[in-house]
Amino acid sequence: MSQAKVYLIGIGLLIGAVLLSYRFKETPVATEPLFSEATLDSLIILPQIADVEEGYATYYSSEHGRKTASGEVYDSLGWTAAHKTLPFGTKVLVYNIRTGYWLVTRINDRLPKIKEYHDRVIDLSVSCNNAIGGSGKEKVILMVLKAE
Repeated sequence: MSQAKVYLIGIGLLIGAVLLSYRFKETPVATEPLFSEATLDSLIILPQIADVEEGYATYYSSEHGRKTASGEVYDSLGWTAAHKTLPFGTKVLVYNIRTGYWLVTRINDRLPKIKEYHDRVIDLSVSCNNAIGGSGKEKVILMVLKAE
């Protein structure tokens, strides 16, 4: 099994337990990494995960106050994000591979359709980026959560 699949499986199990306790509320970031490498071999993905993507997350800060694609006003301190195709209102779990920090956020905007964004899976608000320990452009695993 490849290391990426093992990470996804491990994250899925641990995230499932977290989701059951938080019930899809917008929550602050975990204070510790979700799992250690030693626990990865015996974990499985839980049914709360609808889809998984891997790529880069960035953040946008200079757009505070403008209207998003969903019609909401962008709040750089809010817990929202932009994605290429996910429906507005979709909850996603963003896991920063480098730091081990994660959060659950809501899609309310679209990523720009430009060449520079081909490897990005999500654009986070400033608050979301800070919560996962982001430093501009981070390798992440994005888990699309099933609606309640």
